Amino acid sequence: NNLHMKKLIAILLFSLPFTSFAQNDVTFIVDMTQYTGSTANGVFVNGNFNSWCGTCNPMSDPEGDSIWTVTLPLPVTTNSIEWKFTVDGWTDDEIFTPGDPCTITDPSGQYTNRFATITGDTILPGYAWEDCSGVAGKVYMTFQVNMSYTAVDSTGVWLAGGTGFGTPGVNQMYPIGDSVYSKTLAADT
Repeated sequence: NNLHMKKLIAILLFSLPFTSFAQNDVTFIVDMTQYTGSTANGVFVNGNFNSWCGTCNPMSDPEGDSIWTVTLPLPVTTNSIEWKFTVDGWTDDEIFTPGDPCTITDPSGQYTNRFATITGDTILPGYAWEDCSGVAGKVYMTFQVNMSYTAVDSTGVWLAGGTGFGTPGVNQMYPIGDSVYSKTLAADT
């Protein structure tokens, strides 16, 4: 009986590290071009996956085009998420009306948040601040490439190609972790 217990503990200790690393990478995109306040202190994503922590998950806008993004590793056990985009931690946060199509409202009716189902690595649609869709007339394209099998040049990773899309040196991609580089662009529809 003691031997069986030792085997069970050994199996659990061996398997726990592998289960704790199972994750889905979820990319959040918010277009802040319609936001009338200042984003100088940052845009953040807050949700049930980070205990609504304020400044734990900052987003980035390296291009300065007011399209903010972040890719977060969420546990595979997280099959649905609630979140809001916020400015400067919780200095400003999105306000939604119960029944908005991209939201869910808690049973008390006090909180209405964005809602999505996650079934694997996911790039969420680009949203406008306090809106269930993007800015009218825009579509958001996110490109990601895994560079783990090649050496990255000191000048970085760039996205280019096609007439009018950009030449090398125009659309720099940015590392989001695990040797993956990402670039989100807004284009007119």
